[in-house]
Amino acid sequence: MVGDGVKLRPGTRVAIEGNLFCGECEWCKAGRHNICPFSGQLGQRTDGGLAQFVAAPEYCCIPYADELPVEQAALAEPLSVAVRAVRRGGIGLGSRVGVVGGGTIGLLTAQVARIAGADTVLLVEPHPGRRALASSFGAAVAVTPDEAEAAAGPATGGHGLDVVLDCAGARAATPLAIRLTRRGGRTVLVAIYPGDLTFDPLDFLGSEKELVASMSHSYTSDYPDAVRLLETGRVDVRPLITDRVALPDVVKAGFEALVAEPQNHLKVVVDPRQPDA
Repeated sequence: MVGDGVKLRPGTRVAIEGNLFCGECEWCKAGRHNICPFSGQLGQRTDGGLAQFVAAPEYCCIPYADELPVEQAALAEPLSVAVRAVRRGGIGLGSRVGVVGGGTIGLLTAQVARIAGADTVLLVEPHPGRRALASSFGAAVAVTPDEAEAAAGPATGGHGLDVVLDCAGARAATPLAIRLTRRGGRTVLVAIYPGDLTFDPLDFLGSEKELVASMSHSYTSDYPDAVRLLETGRVDVRPLITDRVALPDVVKAGFEALVAEPQNHLKVVVDPRQPDA
């Protein structure tokens, strides 16, 4: 169903970009809707999300090709986060890139960095299965956190890492990402966690590094670009989908499973269409 004035036709397949914003503040007027101070999410500030039906604003609905499987289109949102992070990092042809954290966002970021032209991608992740996935996605080197600092130089021919993206969501990861960044390089904060950030300001200042944040994504550029990457098959999300659960099972087979065994799950796809799918 569509509302009055909506240009989308009923039956159109869409990937839903769930960010909400006011549209009136200075950031929205500048096109930076992702940092609107009144921002929220579908299913967070509105009904919907984990439901059989949800009412979404038209701008949230990005059409995608019928040939793209639904469960792959469902990963457009995390992929758009990776697209924005790579942009915020200024990654381009010849960049030497580090990614700290091999969860869904980190593994997608590694793929997008390669597509953007990165010469080398080093991924830091404690779990061997995720390191193996990173290698299959084009990471030149995949190491544990303890191995990372020793590996950065040899992996880049002594050049060092121009851009390091923290996708881990763990307190110890951000200082590591900053240390891994070469002199004059850039560290991008992608992951979210509470608390203070501690690092060596003397090293940071003396090497004139940059620390930038990458918040979610833009619905006007990052999200449509993510959908196009999925449609063309340039980004492979299939290995990231570890679980497929029906809507009534989302708590036990989804949330609780992720908490109990995070190493065994990456992306849980919830199918709201069938109660016993």
